[in-house]
Amino acid sequence: MPKETLKSKITIAILLVLSFLLLAGCKKKMNFQQYLDLGDKYLLELNYEEAAVAFTKAIELEPREIGAYEKLAGVYTAQGNTEQALETLNKAVSVYEGLSREEQTEDRKAAYERIQAAANTLSVKMTLEAEYMDLLKQLKEKMTSDAEDFGNSDFGSKLLLGKEFNSLTENLTEPLMWQQEGGTWIAVYPGGYVYVGEMEDGKRSGDGAWYLEEAGRGLSVYLFKGTWKDDYPDGAGTAREYLSYDGGAVEMRRGEYAEGLENGTITISLAGPGGTDIYQYTATNGIPDQVEMDPDAEETMAVMEHISGPDTNRWHFEDGDCWGVYGAMKE
Repeated sequence: MPKETLKSKITIAILLVLSFLLLAGCKKKMNFQQYLDLGDKYLLELNYEEAAVAFTKAIELEPREIGAYEKLAGVYTAQGNTEQALETLNKAVSVYEGLSREEQTEDRKAAYERIQAAANTLSVKMTLEAEYMDLLKQLKEKMTSDAEDFGNSDFGSKLLLGKEFNSLTENLTEPLMWQQEGGTWIAVYPGGYVYVGEMEDGKRSGDGAWYLEEAGRGLSVYLFKGTWKDDYPDGAGTAREYLSYDGGAVEMRRGEYAEGLENGTITISLAGPGGTDIYQYTATNGIPDQVEMDPDAEETMAVMEHISGPDTNRWHFEDGDCWGVYGAMKE
């Protein structure tokens, strides 16, 4: 073999080896941001396993950058691994709280606040699934039944979920949702509201019921049933609430709603120990169409027709107030 040919082959072999080593070296030198970008890419492709690997590599390189923990927890949540997601978020909280004041930058602080909220949401979700799911399913059956008062005459006389439920859910920042057989959903919203019904793209749409328990504040139980659109009551609906004062009165409002606000003719039935009174008035976008001063109370009141019943209650109305479905009115 001519020396020039042998020399050329040796040179090519050396170049190939050097190229391989160079490429291998480049692969090893991927930085924190590159791993984050790679994880985001896999996440968009719904390749959760590779996304988890990329975000884990990023954490190994920069363990103080808690935003990477947030992304990794998001992968675990998407996989349905709630426990591991919560563990990752709690680890991020510990990392941030262990940083010096100088290291707690604005970006890290913002991520820390998001992570705390996400950890609280996952913690509540796990508790609801472990301790309340059976009760929520029982409530679903009652809310969707044809009986207007849960099938008995004691609507509101006892709490189905209990006081602890409100304490558990009062700090939620986003709804928690569970799809049921037949395409309906159970969803728990901030403030302890429970929705049962149809949904579309994560929004309440179609037929649905809306429930709230509050003990010790006059209002004990509230239930709205009607049609929903784009996350708000829209169309015909009926709201019923149990008022613990006045010996346990039950108020029912029936009418039309737009974006959760009363919009059209509203009929009120107030049933108490002294009998049942029926009133009627009209409203536009949550505001009664007729409002006048109450000479006795020196306050404004909605003008409504007293259709029947033994009493004529006054319904006071303050400027800026809107009437509609509690917890589901568009601002």
